[in-house]
Amino acid sequence: MAAPCARGSMKQGILLAGAGSGHQGAASSLDHITRRVRERWPGLPCVAARTSGGHAGRGAAALALPTAEAGLDQLKSLGVEHAVIQSLHIIPGREFHRLLCLAQEHRRTGTFARLDVGVPLLGSEADIEAVARAVLRVAPERAGDGQAVLLMGHGTEHPGHDFYPALAARLAQLDPGVFMGTMDAAPGLADILARLEDFGARKVFLLPFLFGAGAHANRDMAGESGAASSWRERLLARGLDCEPVLKGAGEYDAFADIWLDHLAEALGGPGAQFDANSGA
Repeated sequence: MAAPCARGSMKQGILLAGAGSGHQGAASSLDHITRRVRERWPGLPCVAARTSGGHAGRGAAALALPTAEAGLDQLKSLGVEHAVIQSLHIIPGREFHRLLCLAQEHRRTGTFARLDVGVPLLGSEADIEAVARAVLRVAPERAGDGQAVLLMGHGTEHPGHDFYPALAARLAQLDPGVFMGTMDAAPGLADILARLEDFGARKVFLLPFLFGAGAHANRDMAGESGAASSWRERLLARGLDCEPVLKGAGEYDAFADIWLDHLAEALGGPGAQFDANSGA
């Protein structure tokens, strides 16, 4: 890591790095959080970039983002000396750890005088509490008994997945009618269905716990007729009324505030405290 320098003497710049999406529905989250960042730090260059390669060039032109590497090159060309990469991921999974490796490489080569990384939405035990409280603030109002809220996260085999069940446990303590599941790991929808039945749910509000309401939210969560494997169709098949809410986490100020707090810490503090070689 580069030796700490007085930030006031260096030009700072921000790279907002997320998974990226070719689906137009994901644009609102990026637009919202970018606007929030520019309002809070109006004098700093701010570049958006993607950490995954599968969606480049697909969908709306606004979503064809540069890679994180290219985004750092843009900041360098603008004369930035202290670059901060702010992760727009939900958990510290593989893509976040790739960002840490990228940062480590740039520190080694001295591209910037200083380079820090802001942690994802869920990056600490304190974040679990903050995010759980934010979930309750953004959850739809439930009119009476038998109504539940179900969040659909992505899930992963990476150890960072542990944040999902930890959040689910805290939500259950705060509100037994709010559930958390993931597509690619436990707890999956099959696990949640049994819990919904035990709860006595008759109607389920279905929300994506993803940065943006892109393809996963529209297809895997809320897909209609013909999408028999979508969470919506599976809930309906069990006799549950289902109301999807197609709004990504990045569109809510309650979540954006947490990401911006992490960015503020990275701009003025030591940055992310993760081992860049772990799980990368």
